[in-house]
Amino acid sequence: MPKTRTFRTGIRPAAVAIAALTVLALAGCQDVETKDKNVVRSIQWMTMQDGVDEQQRLIAGLVKPVDSTALSFESAGKISELLVDLGDRVKTGDVIARLDPKPFQLKTEAAQANLARAKAQFRENQQEFERQKKLFEGKWVSQAKLDAALAAFEAAESEVKAVHSQVKLAQRDLKMAVIRAPFDGAISNKAAHAYQEVASGQTIVQLSGEHKLEIVTNVPPSLVNKLKVGQAMRATFPSLPGAAVSADIREIGSRAREANSFPVKLRLAGPVKGLHAGMSAEVAFTFKSAYSGPAVSAFMAPLSAILAGDTQDHYVFVYDKAKSAVTKRKILVRDIRNNLVEITGNLKGGEIIATAGVSFLREGQKVKLLGGEAPYGGGNQS
Repeated sequence: MPKTRTFRTGIRPAAVAIAALTVLALAGCQDVETKDKNVVRSIQWMTMQDGVDEQQRLIAGLVKPVDSTALSFESAGKISELLVDLGDRVKTGDVIARLDPKPFQLKTEAAQANLARAKAQFRENQQEFERQKKLFEGKWVSQAKLDAALAAFEAAESEVKAVHSQVKLAQRDLKMAVIRAPFDGAISNKAAHAYQEVASGQTIVQLSGEHKLEIVTNVPPSLVNKLKVGQAMRATFPSLPGAAVSADIREIGSRAREANSFPVKLRLAGPVKGLHAGMSAEVAFTFKSAYSGPAVSAFMAPLSAILAGDTQDHYVFVYDKAKSAVTKRKILVRDIRNNLVEITGNLKGGEIIATAGVSFLREGQKVKLLGGEAPYGGGNQS
């Protein structure tokens, strides 16, 4: 199993925190430097464990419904019925609200009357054209007379088509004077009331789905490039102790927003009992360490094991079993959490490092391990 480090957002960068290591090392040191160079010092120590393969960052988010929409009427009018209240649950196809249908019915009837007149005019012009056509064939009328009859006939035909479209639109407006639920869900917002005059497109209610939930969060620039759509992360919920579920990354924003962070959406893999839209969530973003692999290993060590140099360099003291002495070795500080530091460099699993009093150690100094050497993986870290 790979080891995983967990960090919460808001932690100080390692470069800043490590600056205090010298003070911490001095404060935590229980040894007193002796003037006698021949005295063999006992050191507190630990064994380097297997390298850290994964990193983990905990980031807060908000639970939202996957399906959420503002419902409105396509036409202006007066609400005659509003059949839901805030929090009501509805099924697909349930009627939510109606506009007063009378204006739409009158508009439909007027369009149908216009269509009847247009059709009558069309038949009249059609008959006239047929009559003029026969007269032209018998050379009783001129070409101009026939052309005029044809133009009137074609205009009447176009008018029928136009008015027929008006009838369809009026019938559609009448049908759309009713709002029905497009999916199962609950009324999450109610923005109107019965007998209110509303404009076209004005929100009447907000409908939110309940069966599919997602988490919306924001990740820092240092993390966004390590994520991929489809990755599965672990989500927990502060208001539901013990509840956890896998969440797949569905969207990764390509542009930073507030606080120079990138929006990320994750779809919950399954239902969570008691979980509702609006609750807070915490996502454990797990990703491969940029430095992991056979060539470079990362290890966790206490702050007291790190010696800060005069510049930006940092060191640890590695115990040489053959010489019973310590060797000063340069390392790279990659990250820091609480009192643990992730380090990398010329280190190997199984090597022993000093974990306290490092500011009083020197290159090649003879030492002995406090409590003796334990089997691989053990260590005295008291």
